[in-house]
Amino acid sequence: MVSAMLDQADAIKTLTPQQVDDLLYYCEETRKVARNRVIVLLTVDAGLTVTEISKLVRRDVMKDGLVCREIRIQGKKARTIPMSERLFDAILDMQRALPGDQDSPVIVPEKWQDILRHRPFRPSSVAYVLYKLFVKAGLDASSFAGRRTFVKEAMTYSPMVGASTSDIQALSGLKSEQSLDRYGDRYAHSNVARVPIPFARTPANRLRQVALVDVIAKRA
Repeated sequence: MVSAMLDQADAIKTLTPQQVDDLLYYCEETRKVARNRVIVLLTVDAGLTVTEISKLVRRDVMKDGLVCREIRIQGKKARTIPMSERLFDAILDMQRALPGDQDSPVIVPEKWQDILRHRPFRPSSVAYVLYKLFVKAGLDASSFAGRRTFVKEAMTYSPMVGASTSDIQALSGLKSEQSLDRYGDRYAHSNVARVPIPFARTPANRLRQVALVDVIAKRA
């Protein structure tokens, strides 16, 4: 049922800064305020899919036992994404309220037996949380709206921080520049430096990506 509802939504819609604020506002009216706020910000400020959100465990956002300033995505689209300040604060607040170990899901399920067994919050459940928030905010959008917003904003604001297509691909996990062309607009595309994606992370790349994520979060 959830997938059917999401399939009927506008799959190409992105979110304005006001709409993001509205979603965060409506999180306050839900039972799981901290959890739902983190879900929204993981899509908008980090560009994660619902499946990636579901698979996140605490070791992916922690270092030396503390929440760190980056997210490490595993799997086919493995990558490291700097955290915006508001996403860092949201994850920190959520984990303080519900202690767990390194293998605990970042987004915990509803039932205590599932929490104790480290069962993840399913992708369909993450999508349903977003769907309910979109309804509250009067938005007709899919669960990809946040990710699309992240990539579009990255395309738009990358010239501001000297970032290139390789930086955007490294943050989003998109494998080709053709995939990037689905986002943004013609003006944004014409201004983004086209640089092949590097095979190694460098300090310079990292600084550009941190700056780009910071700009996206302040804009979104």
